[in-house]
Amino acid sequence: MRISALLATLLVSLLACASASAQVTIPKLPLLPQPPAQPGTPPPATPPAPANPQGVAPSDPNPLLGLNFYVDKVEQPAAKWEQRYRRQGQTGTAGLLAKIANQPIFRWIGKSDENPERNTRVFLQRAAERAPGTVPGITVLAHHGEKCGKGYTAGGRKLDARYRRWMQRFAKGLGDHRVIVALEPDALGTLKCLHKSRRASRLRNINYATQVLAKKPNVTTYIEAGASDWRPAGEMARYLRSAGVHRVRGFSLNITHFDTSANNVRYGRKISRMLGGKHFVVNTDENGVGRVWYRRWVSRAKNLWKTVNVWCNPKRSALGTPPQAVNDPQLDGYLWMSRPGASAGPCRGWNPRFSMRGGPNAGSFWVERALSLARQARW
Repeated sequence: MRISALLATLLVSLLACASASAQVTIPKLPLLPQPPAQPGTPPPATPPAPANPQGVAPSDPNPLLGLNFYVDKVEQPAAKWEQRYRRQGQTGTAGLLAKIANQPIFRWIGKSDENPERNTRVFLQRAAERAPGTVPGITVLAHHGEKCGKGYTAGGRKLDARYRRWMQRFAKGLGDHRVIVALEPDALGTLKCLHKSRRASRLRNINYATQVLAKKPNVTTYIEAGASDWRPAGEMARYLRSAGVHRVRGFSLNITHFDTSANNVRYGRKISRMLGGKHFVVNTDENGVGRVWYRRWVSRAKNLWKTVNVWCNPKRSALGTPPQAVNDPQLDGYLWMSRPGASAGPCRGWNPRFSMRGGPNAGSFWVERALSLARQARW
């Protein structure tokens, strides 16, 4: 009995000690002081927000800056000819063509594309697969302007309706891809080639195109606005207003001409001031030495002559500034929106001193012309 009582007493004592130890509060350790900020240390940098691809407002940042433009090394004609010459061991000739093939050149899609939705979608999907993260360019030539004369109607209302349907299908093919679009080369510069009753219709058509493209949040659009050696700046600014330039990024220059970049930039700044600071780009693929012209005498005795602007495969043309975005208040960049090396036609009747004659049909790639442009390039 004594042993049992002793064990019971010992057990009670142990339980009491355990209960007391369970109620012990462990004191919190003091927090270590943080080192004071060094004077002059800038706060952590916040990454800048990406530029709005549409960039409609003149105050919007340049949406071309920082882009990696798509270079088509498969379907562009110059790339095919470069590969052909390399296989034949003609490395010098291939190197000349590489000056063109290595550049991001806009893909042309126009009224001859009977299924613009499919063709546009296929091109953009291939670009995304071949060069992920790059941004392709497309030049749209869908307006009807094959002739020039006071009686030319460009197909009338029937073709106006077709144009709008074509534009809807083209926009559908763009999908959500990030794209740069040069809209309608020569459409505004040749406005006076139409019958007076048809001029407003062309402006309405382009205005409709800008409405359609403005609904594509990843598309940067520039309406083609002639060139510095063509229509007066004030006249072109009026056309651009009617064409809906206020709802797109801005306008493009020199796509079908050869005038110097300096002249086009001055011209573009004039138009920009008239449009509240709208931005522009300049095509430079064949303007390395500027336009080619010569005097044709009307009467030497009377010292009467006129200037002939050589637009049909001018011999002295050269590749211009390679495509690049620039940091400028109005100029967004220099782009190759035309087709360097494309023939302007056979050029029959042109002075052979100034024009390359015997070329293929207009728009067809002419390797002899491409090589001539590359040889005379100043880079």
